[in-house]
Amino acid sequence: MNPEDYAEAEDSGAIIAIVHSHPDATTQPSHVDQAECDVSQLPWVIVSWPEGDIRTIMPTEGIKPLLGRSFVHGIWDCYAIVRDWYLLERSITLPNFERSDGWWERGENLYIKNYADAGGVAVNDALQVGDVIIM
Repeated sequence: MNPEDYAEAEDSGAIIAIVHSHPDATTQPSHVDQAECDVSQLPWVIVSWPEGDIRTIMPTEGIKPLLGRSFVHGIWDCYAIVRDWYLLERSITLPNFERSDGWWERGENLYIKNYADAGGVAVNDALQVGDVIIM
């Protein structure tokens, strides 16, 4: 949905759910559907077309388990694992910087670019629990 249209809808009243369709597919939520539902903290209604089946998924709160979570770029990705580990294990909140799709194909290195802002420092000592290897 266009962000301006979403903002206009918010200005018109409380948004109570997000509804979208899966053309020529089932109502089975994708990993992206579930991730976006969790981020929005709103119920998501999925309609299959042309079958007309309807399914509602509910958001979950809190941090997803670190092991076994699905990969969704920008939401549940490599940096999110690091961020969530630091919050769970060290009670440290790291910034959540923007990660657009394909940054690695454009020669960008978002981890190197942003690690200092997240409190990271380069070390050459033996690895310790909590150290992050960027490669």
